[in-house]
Amino acid sequence: MAHNGTAGSPSPPFPIPELCHSPAFWNSARVIVALTLVLVVVTNALLVLVTWRAAGTRINPFLFGSLAMSDLLTGLLVLPFHLSFAIEMDTSRAVGGPAACVFSGVLFHILQTISLYSFFALSLDRLLSIECPLRYPSMMTWKVNMAAVATIWTVPALSYGLVPATGLGTYEYKCWQSMCNLGDIDAGYLTFLLLSSSCVFLGTYVLNGRIFWVARKQGLKTVEMAQHFRSQTGKKLNMGDRLKAAKSILLALSLFTVCWGPYYTALFCFVLFRAMTTPLTEFGLLWLAISNSYMNFFVFVATYRSFRQHFLHMIGVKNRVGTADITIISSS
Repeated sequence: MAHNGTAGSPSPPFPIPELCHSPAFWNSARVIVALTLVLVVVTNALLVLVTWRAAGTRINPFLFGSLAMSDLLTGLLVLPFHLSFAIEMDTSRAVGGPAACVFSGVLFHILQTISLYSFFALSLDRLLSIECPLRYPSMMTWKVNMAAVATIWTVPALSYGLVPATGLGTYEYKCWQSMCNLGDIDAGYLTFLLLSSSCVFLGTYVLNGRIFWVARKQGLKTVEMAQHFRSQTGKKLNMGDRLKAAKSILLALSLFTVCWGPYYTALFCFVLFRAMTTPLTEFGLLWLAISNSYMNFFVFVATYRSFRQHFLHMIGVKNRVGTADITIISSS
């Protein structure tokens, strides 16, 4: 959290609560960050393994893997610095010092944006599987998925990583900041980044809305399509499972909204009105946002049958792992 800083350092633009100097508070912060780190790493490592084992089934390994890897890297590359900071109570004395603070802050926003883009791609993937079930295997090929993942990871990295090179701002370390923020980026450019992410976020909900509208509209046609698909390929087409998968993704997206909404609301207020948050509020908002990184595993295992089946099989629980209704990734 925030501290008084060193001699000659800038003073914080807000009073630091006495609680922030309490040993009990810092001990609690260390436990919270450490437990969050363990949960994020373990759950997303399991999610990556389950996705890998389920490759070639109803689970799209590319897009689910992209979401899981972004959260896993948050646990491996971002949270260790925050744990070091919580132990040292001073970012200047934490592992890597101010440079690590800047790296951690920038990487944090890059990985979060990758998660958002992954949700968008997953929602589009589910929409295509429901709206165009017969053509879906030929549309979502290996090459298309690889291009989608490359875009998901490249755009956020360039958007945030090249800010200093563009002259639109710098990533500055301020000793009074409890966690490292974006620094002195040009307000207009930062507003553009936030608005573009908001558009992707809203677009994801629009895609999910269309998924359920299409599913309702198809109605009795689903049976006819399933019969036609079986006659053409000899494989089963289970639209019910596809709709359940879409519901799982929507639930995960809703939790993403709940966890990240307050953080980005505060960030918007800072960009537009220069409204600062106290260290205590900042820690709470940041912890709520990062805690979302371990929730996807529990959502998918609890509500997505394919994930649950492969997870139980992976840990040695006897469970029937069904074959794919159709292979979602073709080699072409």
